[in-house]
Amino acid sequence: MYEALEAEQSVISCLIQRPESVEETYSLLSPEMFDSGLLGRIYFEFRKAFDEHKALTLIELHQILAADYPDYEIESAFKDCVMQQAMPFQIKGFAEVIQRHYKASSIKAMIDRMELKEADIDDQIDRMIADLESLQVGSTSEGSTIAQIAEEYKDKYFNGENESVKFLGVEEIDKLTGGFQGGDLVILAGRPASGKSSLALQWAEMFANQG
Repeated sequence: MYEALEAEQSVISCLIQRPESVEETYSLLSPEMFDSGLLGRIYFEFRKAFDEHKALTLIELHQILAADYPDYEIESAFKDCVMQQAMPFQIKGFAEVIQRHYKASSIKAMIDRMELKEADIDDQIDRMIADLESLQVGSTSEGSTIAQIAEEYKDKYFNGENESVKFLGVEEIDKLTGGFQGGDLVILAGRPASGKSSLALQWAEMFANQG
């Protein structure tokens, strides 16, 4: 069984050899799951380059990291990663090791900082359940990257095939948008747990009722 640090180094080793293999870890792994801050930052830069359809070379990566890390630390990290001799086809397995370690560490930290108080025990249980659910979400999902979604729908934006306008019924938003119509690309953004999914489902139901 690979230890967490070895798995982190192996993921970066795979990305150094084949940067596009980051796509295989996209729905499994996020930079904050890395114990090593430097390796997490390297993973972030590979993901960013993938989203922007850019090729990221080691020289460019070194230049980016040099703003926050000393040269000897960057070079040592690269060396340790390459020495893992990981193969790109193994990257998903390494990512799963990191994810499991992150979940176990998060749950342990959650328990360590917990101070049970009878007066608000129900609220504490609710918070713990919410925290555990947030760890579980996406663990087995087969999501799509932004790049994949953009490629799939690239010929459908602004095509004007459907001229019928759909209004939300929220006066301020309808004034700003002029309503939604076929071919529009609409992005709903906000902080986590701010109600984006609930709002989107309400809109979907309303649009369905309008045909």
